Amino acid sequence: MYHRASPRLGMDKPRNLSMSSLDMIDPLLINIIEGNSAVIICSVESFPASNLTWRHLNVTMNRTSSNNELWLVIPHVTSMDTGDYECAAENEHGAVEGSITITVEHPPQETMVSISTSSDGIREGSNITLTCSSESVPPISHYTWFRIEENTSIQLNTSSRTLSFTPVTRENDGSFYCTVRNPLGNSTSNITHLDVEYKPEISQESECSQRSEGVTCICVANSNPPGDLTWHLPRANISGNQTHGRLMSWWVRDGHLVIGSLILMGPQDEEEVTASCSVQNPHGKITAKVHLSAKGRDSSQWTVGLLTAGIILGIFVAGILTFVCLRKRKITGDLELFTKHQGLELSALTPNKLESKKLMKYLGVDNDQEIIPPSDTSPSWTVTRVERQHSRRGNSTGRFVCTDSMSLQLPITFGKPTPTRNLDTGDYECVAENEHGAVEGSITITVEYPPQETMVSISSSSDGIREGSNITLTCSSESVPPISHYTWFRIEGNTSIQLNTSSRFLSFTPVTRENDGSFYCTVRNPLGNSTSNITHLDVQYNPEISQELECTRRSEGVTCICVANSNPTGDLTWHLPPAKISGNQTHGRLVSWRVRDGHLVIGSLILMGPQDEKGVMISCSVRNPHGEAMFKVYLWV
Repeated sequence: MYHRASPRLGMDKPRNLSMSSLDMIDPLLINIIEGNSAVIICSVESFPASNLTWRHLNVTMNRTSSNNELWLVIPHVTSMDTGDYECAAENEHGAVEGSITITVEHPPQETMVSISTSSDGIREGSNITLTCSSESVPPISHYTWFRIEENTSIQLNTSSRTLSFTPVTRENDGSFYCTVRNPLGNSTSNITHLDVEYKPEISQESECSQRSEGVTCICVANSNPPGDLTWHLPRANISGNQTHGRLMSWWVRDGHLVIGSLILMGPQDEEEVTASCSVQNPHGKITAKVHLSAKGRDSSQWTVGLLTAGIILGIFVAGILTFVCLRKRKITGDLELFTKHQGLELSALTPNKLESKKLMKYLGVDNDQEIIPPSDTSPSWTVTRVERQHSRRGNSTGRFVCTDSMSLQLPITFGKPTPTRNLDTGDYECVAENEHGAVEGSITITVEYPPQETMVSISSSSDGIREGSNITLTCSSESVPPISHYTWFRIEGNTSIQLNTSSRFLSFTPVTRENDGSFYCTVRNPLGNSTSNITHLDVQYNPEISQELECTRRSEGVTCICVANSNPTGDLTWHLPPAKISGNQTHGRLVSWRVRDGHLVIGSLILMGPQDEKGVMISCSVRNPHGEAMFKVYLWV
């Protein structure tokens, strides 16, 4: 769209400054979608001709001398290009200027969820609000909230920008995210975890039970953060994993649960002893009383004591891996137990002689009794596989226990209970040794886990993907058990389109420019799923000039347009009898400008001023690394 000056009558300062664009919605505002090209024309009436200047944020964008018209071309506008643009016209008789506002529209971006909370965390009973925010022009038209339960996203019944919990409870603990939409597309936020903290509560499952090997007490408490558990007895307080006389204490955490076991081994009198279990975290403390009492029994029944206690504890501890290496024999002398993995000793315990004597006396073994070396029979293992489960409360935990049923127990834990990893797959050996001999056994662990490190790779030559070649996308992932299902998606605009294939491979034989786009895959095994990176298929081809190429005569001169499609985008050149012109430049009465838009290159050649009827043959050529295209037209001069 052009604005032309009226016939000039003598000398005059610049006047009637105007700005125009195909994207104008009113005389002072331009709305343009991000990624498109903007062209604004500033024109003025003056004699002599004015010097024109385009400025944005006080920075000169374009300038011309002694010309009453100036174009401003912004290829591939971004949100950074939003703002006011000033055009100033000046000659020796005066100056004039005007401004126009460009608003760049774009899909939602930088979408995120924030939590309103105090510095000491989210306490049960407080009021909590999640807020979904995003940068968007035009503004967001729709909000959607999701809660993640295991590996599934559950849509919540709200379309508000905020998600409130008044008050928040432990049932609200979980992971949330939001999606937003405007007329140009949609966006998904980060995943935010609502970690609701509360004081301990002891479960009704806590109790003491009498068995042949002794008395076993179980204490189960739920709290966030998980509390510290302590057993209180008349003569001692016991916490953690330790032995105190005939009392053995175990203590483990599983998510928000803390589970403790207290075992009173050996014969007991009829006397009843009151003990208590207390659990404390930063938000409070709770105590429950239990009673320890049992009848006497024969010490020969102690053989399976520790093994039975371990089974009882295992009932309450989901995801805790326990290995029992069991070897029945008579015990005298010093005993050494240790566990090895991949040739490395993980843990060992060697009692001193005093402890050995106490142990033999406790077990009813005389120091003068005949020394019996370890059995030649290899220890037996009871667990052969462990499953690693991903959940918001963490992974399963490995606990390794090698036990001599008549003497010692060796719990092997890597510091604090540690989630099992696929690196823990392999053989584990349990070795029992004293000065008279040794025996060992082994077990193989296979760690199962959901798919991870999922990615898409492309089979292509080093010089890129050429149209007409054969291309294969491969979806790969680390997974035990193996992947059971593959799904492929193509991204079109802001939408993921599922493709009609369940193969690990996505082949294009041959590939064409229509296949150019972004792809990703999702994989699934029985334990979960995973999504790959987004991979772009950049199909390259030689230039093709559109039939839109033409020259038209207007009052201000002759304008030629040349449009070409290629990948990579080509370089455009105008060929005239006296010269070759490319890029944005002026050559006499000829003005050339060029813009790129995606795979298109668009060139314009303008011959300004009056023309005769003589026609001159010119041509437009476009070249990229894969070839060149040329088209000829007539230009009147």
